[in-house]
Amino acid sequence: MVAISVLALITMFYGASMALVQEDVKRLLAYSSISQMGYLLFGVASASILGLTGAALLYMSHGFAKAVLFMVSGIFIHQFHTRKISDLGGLAAEMPYTATATLISFLSLAGTPPLLGFWGELFIFAGAMHSSLINAVSQGLTRGVITMLAVIASIFTAGYGLKAFRRIFFGERKQNLKITSEGPLTMLAPIIILAAFSLILGIYPTLISKELGAIFSQLIP
Repeated sequence: MVAISVLALITMFYGASMALVQEDVKRLLAYSSISQMGYLLFGVASASILGLTGAALLYMSHGFAKAVLFMVSGIFIHQFHTRKISDLGGLAAEMPYTATATLISFLSLAGTPPLLGFWGELFIFAGAMHSSLINAVSQGLTRGVITMLAVIASIFTAGYGLKAFRRIFFGERKQNLKITSEGPLTMLAPIIILAAFSLILGIYPTLISKELGAIFSQLIP
């Protein structure tokens, strides 16, 4: 499982570092998904109840957050006919609900409390440390170092998310952008609902974590 953990770690850093330098919103989100799958694989590689529960929670949080962010990119295409970050800027005042949903989603991807993504990453890292303690004689140090590097990778996740958010919503307003408002209600309502799920399940994670833990406890002796 150490080899799988290393592969997961490489995936985390590769996806996050590539996301940091993207100008296209959808390409950024695609590389972000690669990085997030590294975290999921890392949880599976721990072969522990905690790690698998965290991987399942992360899968859910990623689904909520990434759905919001891809729909937000759709709003940009609908409103401004572009998905380049450099073409956007200063949108927070006119699109506060979109900005809030976007921030919640990026913070959830970065594992920030009290959002669902926080619990996913916490359980994954706890599961990895648990495995390192169980295998302290043979692989404990190696697993411990890999886990610490995985925690550091989450800083990159916060980096590309907050960088993109700042440029899009608080960066310099481009002159070619027309005065705008929020997207249509049919576009706005889904992102608000999904962002709310990330927040509510982050505040009350036991609504799903207990059931997931019970399921995985039957699979792992």
